[in-house]
Amino acid sequence: MAFDLRDDDQPNRLTNALRLIWIIPAVIIGYVIQIGATVVLVIAWFAILFTGTFPRGMFDFSVRATRMAMRLSASGMLTTDVYPTYDGSEPVSLRQRTRTEAEHA
Repeated sequence: MAFDLRDDDQPNRLTNALRLIWIIPAVIIGYVIQIGATVVLVIAWFAILFTGTFPRGMFDFSVRATRMAMRLSASGMLTTDVYPTYDGSEPVSLRQRTRTEAEHA
């Protein structure tokens, strides 16, 4: 299987520079959320130790915090035009095309 991702839009230098400025508030919020996620994970570790299960609310918060961190990374490295959010939604799908080896021939 092959993976091919194409972006036909030409990058705009001004927009790229402004995106690096616009991400600053999201990075501050993301930093605070990651501190909260670290605290939640330490508490969850004890919950897992004593009950044997990861509490659902703590798991959901950890997943959302990780998604936001990955979105912040992608936006900060200018690999996506989507502003990072913390709404707990599913990961943003990319325009992609997959092919099998039979299609290559």
